[in-house]
Amino acid sequence: MNAKYLLFLLCTLAAIACQPSGGDDTPAVAFYYWRTTFDLTPTERRVLEDCDVKHLYIRYFDVKIDPASGAIVPEAPVRFRSLPPKGIRVTPVVFITNRVMLRRETNVDTLAANIAAYIRRINRAVGLPEPDEVQIDCDWSTGSRDRFMLFIDTLKRHGGFRNLSATIRLHQAKHHTITRIPGVDRGVLMYYNMGSVETDTVNSIYDRKIAKRYLGSLKVYPLPMDVALPIYAWGVHLSEGRVTELINRIHRADFEQDTNFLVSRGSNLITVKHSLIKGGRYYRTGDEVRIEEVTSKDLLEMARDLSRHMSARPREVIFFDLDEHHFNKYITNYESETNFFKDVVRCF
Repeated sequence: MNAKYLLFLLCTLAAIACQPSGGDDTPAVAFYYWRTTFDLTPTERRVLEDCDVKHLYIRYFDVKIDPASGAIVPEAPVRFRSLPPKGIRVTPVVFITNRVMLRRETNVDTLAANIAAYIRRINRAVGLPEPDEVQIDCDWSTGSRDRFMLFIDTLKRHGGFRNLSATIRLHQAKHHTITRIPGVDRGVLMYYNMGSVETDTVNSIYDRKIAKRYLGSLKVYPLPMDVALPIYAWGVHLSEGRVTELINRIHRADFEQDTNFLVSRGSNLITVKHSLIKGGRYYRTGDEVRIEEVTSKDLLEMARDLSRHMSARPREVIFFDLDEHHFNKYITNYESETNFFKDVVRCF
């Protein structure tokens, strides 16, 4: 049987198994947008239309500690080269490094006020309306827990936004009696980045064995949650037995036609045959690139596992992230245009 047809058949059968039992409360399809310049391609606009997307979560800026001055500063603010399509609600997302929350000198009142003001400044500059919701993305720890919770409470009370949401990592959901629960209106469960990036890791983005350690805790997590699923890939550059860097926005296909690399069927490891510079990056003979990605089959499996363990059906499934470089492979492999994303949300 043709391998491409077999993949289509398997995904079709999985999609049928994911049909909801009834009702019209199937989660909506939404996307994160994480690039620093907002400018949708025609393909990305078509995906939004075909999937009836009404909500985009756009990364507005990061908040980090400046290494030179020690000040808490915004970094890489989004630049709108074009505006989101009409009828799509925009939720600004602010990523805050855990180091900001770990620092004792961090004044949460000032931080909350500055973040709220900067979001409004960006919106005013391009004519976007006051957001209905703001989302905070921070991998807080037990050491930063109290300061982060106080920051959330401060932003909630004084930020002036109608709704506040926060990303929730799997470890934060499982150990919520220790890490605590932020005082937000909703959480978004980040169902990816499950392992550390090491030399012997197979796939740090998604590992079902690791995921199963956390699934059982979701039914008792008291915060209403939506779900974020990964549709991105990256390469892990390995040299002399160590990880040298992560290569974003890269796929196996980027190496398959390059004779300087050995791409083996059935393996996500690509070996450098001849030293060269590719994409502005130097590869030495013998180096390896481990391609970590999530397949169509993986995404359907993730959705089914979550649907059996979450206490309530999510309102939205947010795919990370809206970038045709990522999702073209799902459209091509699945052979059903952007209906694939709808089939994933029907699993809930």
